[in-house]
Amino acid sequence: MGAARDRADEAARRFEARGKSFGEDVEEKYDAAKANAKQGVAKARESAEHLLDEGRAETSKKAEEAKESWSSWVGWGKSKVDEDAEKIRAQADATKRDAAQGVANVAGDVRSRAEKHA
Repeated sequence: MGAARDRADEAARRFEARGKSFGEDVEEKYDAAKANAKQGVAKARESAEHLLDEGRAETSKKAEEAKESWSSWVGWGKSKVDEDAEKIRAQADATKRDAAQGVANVAGDVRSRAEKHA
């Protein structure tokens, strides 16, 4: 128990020698992790929106192709467009879920590190 206390005291002295308290150092690390998580969410959201926009463009293109094709193909084209649109929506939803899980994981890691140092 004494060795752990000595290491903790030594760590506290190092932080104070650098002009920071242990709490300030933990807070800086927490803020950095939080900013990183926000950046990850923003990138994931941007990626999901980009995929959704691409999907909408592709869906519109396929819809126009279906309208211009033979009348017997209209039913098939419409179902194919609907199927592709659903796939794209599912991809966008999965990307959003993955981003949210990533943020939750980072927040949990930050919380557990902060609790270890508190």
